[in-house]
Amino acid sequence: RRYCVYMFLPIFYFFYTIPLTATQSWINPANWENIAPGLKEKMEKNEFLNSMLTGYLPAQVFTIFIAVLPQIFKLIANFGSNARTRVEAEFSALQYYWYFMILSAFWGTSVGNFAIAAWNNFQGSQDSEFNVADVMKTLALAIPTTTSATWLNWTIIKTFMTLPLNYMVFLNSFLFRCLGIPCLARANMGGGPGGPVQYRIYVDSGVVFMALVALAPAAPLMAPFALLYFLYIQPLLRRNLIFVYRPAFDGGGLRWPFLAEMLIMALITGQVMLTVMMALKQAIAQAVMAAIPIVPTLFFHWDAQKRFLRAYQDAALVQTAVLDMWEEDTSPERREEFRRFLVDAHRAAYLPTCMLGNASAALTREPAIVVPKDTDASLEVQTSSARRNPHQRG
Repeated sequence: RRYCVYMFLPIFYFFYTIPLTATQSWINPANWENIAPGLKEKMEKNEFLNSMLTGYLPAQVFTIFIAVLPQIFKLIANFGSNARTRVEAEFSALQYYWYFMILSAFWGTSVGNFAIAAWNNFQGSQDSEFNVADVMKTLALAIPTTTSATWLNWTIIKTFMTLPLNYMVFLNSFLFRCLGIPCLARANMGGGPGGPVQYRIYVDSGVVFMALVALAPAAPLMAPFALLYFLYIQPLLRRNLIFVYRPAFDGGGLRWPFLAEMLIMALITGQVMLTVMMALKQAIAQAVMAAIPIVPTLFFHWDAQKRFLRAYQDAALVQTAVLDMWEEDTSPERREEFRRFLVDAHRAAYLPTCMLGNASAALTREPAIVVPKDTDASLEVQTSSARRNPHQRG
């Protein structure tokens, strides 16, 4: 089954536009004359109806396709990734989805623009000569106008529509509750305070970062909207991870190495894109300067994986706890503050609202206590002496 997936994914990456375009063409009202006679005359008289049927419906087909795309890759991962757990299957789906976005949705747009420009140049020339210079100029102009505008619009929609509706308001659960279907609302939330973290949010953030580093040199307007996206998603994810989503502990930090690879791929994509844009504009010196950082970036990624990846994968909880100052001497007040944070996070993540009362207090507050340490007395002496002698240096 894994080999079947390996053969299916390249076909899906590069030929998904064929059924998508066929569907958009089929729902075009121009082809509905046999089904709905007289519709063409009504569209010509009603400008609003014409714009809705010719522009809105085909656009919604692509929107629905992007919305169900993560579920498609999850089905593919469950079928042929040979994953042993649900988290490993979602990790494979995460990889499939990222490679689709970087190969098909991002680079495929540029390659498609190049092919269209080349075909139009060949068709428009009277002597049937292929003018490479004109094609390169057309493509160079299409990157800051067409490609950048597409991903700028995508970032704006993600920032001001997708994140508030899906990750803050939880629109699906809200609609089910308004419709009086609480069972579907709780099923959408995972049967508790909230379902697991949607893996597509990692890919969406990676695509925004990739669009930032790749297209901001050509379209500076991309930078402020990408900044707004990350300024909004950081506290939103912090709130959801603590108070909404139900954690899954069988990942073991599985995603972090691949998230680092996503950032490196985004940097390489930005460097290659800038090099291509400078070369298409026939700025050779600038293209060479833009291409120089590619090799150091690849070498840094290779060296970081060689030095730290094996140690990261073999690290246990005791070793990683040292990074969180587990062995350092801390005051009882600081440990008490950290205990309260853990209790609040535990209650919010595991206990539904109906159990938040005296009965749930025994489940969290009583076992979690601050244990006195032998070094607490020496810490109190050092703190009191420092207060009496504020100018003394130890």
